[in-house]
Amino acid sequence: MKDVLTDGLAQHIGGWIGRDLDACLENGLLAADWQRCAQAWQQKLDSDGAFHGEFWGKWFTGAVQGVRYRDTPENRALLQNAVDALLEAQQPDGRLSASESDFTTWDLWGRKYALLGLAAWYAFSGDAAALQAACRALDDIIAHTAGAGVRVCDTGLRALRGLSSCSLLQPVVQLYLLTEKEAYLDFAKTLVAEWSEPAADGGRGLCLLEDALAGVPPVNIAAPKGYEVMSCWEGVCELARATGDETLLRAAVAYTEAVMEREVMITGSSSSAELWCEGRFRQTQLLEAPMETCVTATHMKLCHQLLRLTGEVRWADALEISLFNALSGAMRADGGWWAYFSPLLGQRVPSQVQLPFVGSSCCVVNGPRALTEVPLWALMSRADGCALNLYQPGIYRCGEGENLWQLRQRTEYPARGEICITVEAAPAQESVLALRIPAWSKTARVWVNGSEQPAACGWCELRRRWNAGDEVRLELDVTVRTVSAPG
Repeated sequence: MKDVLTDGLAQHIGGWIGRDLDACLENGLLAADWQRCAQAWQQKLDSDGAFHGEFWGKWFTGAVQGVRYRDTPENRALLQNAVDALLEAQQPDGRLSASESDFTTWDLWGRKYALLGLAAWYAFSGDAAALQAACRALDDIIAHTAGAGVRVCDTGLRALRGLSSCSLLQPVVQLYLLTEKEAYLDFAKTLVAEWSEPAADGGRGLCLLEDALAGVPPVNIAAPKGYEVMSCWEGVCELARATGDETLLRAAVAYTEAVMEREVMITGSSSSAELWCEGRFRQTQLLEAPMETCVTATHMKLCHQLLRLTGEVRWADALEISLFNALSGAMRADGGWWAYFSPLLGQRVPSQVQLPFVGSSCCVVNGPRALTEVPLWALMSRADGCALNLYQPGIYRCGEGENLWQLRQRTEYPARGEICITVEAAPAQESVLALRIPAWSKTARVWVNGSEQPAACGWCELRRRWNAGDEVRLELDVTVRTVSAPG
């Protein structure tokens, strides 16, 4: 299944989001004590069921995206050193785990993040050794699960019904797409098929696809742990991309629509004490530890997947709301730390340190993973042109060669609704510049080189032969208004 929209890469983002991104890179990702995260693997610190293993991969995937945006030899060298340190923990047979024993509580969850990191590094740097190490690690997992009659959904934390382990689906499919090894695709299909089988205790299985398509509320599907279950849906999106299976995409859309309708609060996040809670209808109540940053980040990553696969503007709208509110508001101003929970009522408090050895928490390493994706979806390619999703001052690129687009923005958005866009490079042939008109903007006006154009909610598609120096002006309605809380 071909993506409708393809990621670009912003050259420079300014404004509010640019300041957040720069602070997160400088004082968060690039300053992190990643050596401790790698040592947790070398010392097998998860043998007692802890979750040190997730930290290397979470930090690294965010760091790769950040270095892609700010690519320097020094930053690349830092990432290469981190990969080398992780691979010191890989055994001769390919096994790569932060635990002495297979399938302890968070074992496959941690391995999942390591595989995501290695795959991301190969895709960015072309480091064949990293890809080979990832494949050897995955081969070992397959040998000890499908090859040994062990179902992935029967591993991991039982209270979560194996969802943490099942999120392994995402890197499995990514490695298939990178290598075209049919064994990886077969394993991915087997993993998803297991969700429809009875549970180990004879009860009902996870039934993620069936229940999503049947309209079951997210709080009643499998287990209501928002972060872990959305991580599984990220894998479903990857598998839809790899196979072209429309049923998988329909299920992912149906699930995420239900999350938007029943869980996501006004600032673009949800959960109470990390769990789905019908939060959209309860957001004015006093909830226990609402809106986990891990949920915010994973919700955004899932919306990014659906934006790529469907090209529908509503997913970009959802990304904007989460970015400017829940995600940005969860980060400390200097970018070095994050809130664990972000209540609508009260003060956002910096996260506690969960595991002293790595000196971090899940949310501190997860928030940057969503923030560093912003340069990828800010301006995206489509078959007939490009789509502009983010309004912030800066220089934005997508496409390459004869299909290269480069746009420069000047704006004080969201404080003001005026955006000025200058075309600095565009394809020679007639093409579309699609501007996102947010659903919340009650009115919008668009001008091209001073001539007003029709503008409606959704994609405002400006089709013409573009020349360097063409100017587009957009006015959105940023009038402050009150909204009634659902429920």
